[in-house]
Amino acid sequence: MNLFSWEGLLSEEVISRMLRDHVLSKWLVVLQDWLEQLLSNKESPLSAGIEELIQWYLGWRAFIPEDIRKRQEIEEVFRWALE
Repeated sequence: MNLFSWEGLLSEEVISRMLRDHVLSKWLVVLQDWLEQLLSNKESPLSAGIEELIQWYLGWRAFIPEDIRKRQEIEEVFRWALE
């Protein structure tokens, strides 16, 4: 069972807050670690790793239902990821 199974039982506000606080906060840490690893690895071309990272980012965006993804607190997380 995943968090989105609770849609309809919990408000979008509660689901998006749980997603931001318990999932996407960890997601941002992984993203930051991944970027740092890509930037520090002088032996591998950066472009190959960036392409994989972009696909991962887009996959996460697509995974989150649009009504939840469009909430301000979720949009902010994805904006922070691009900064």
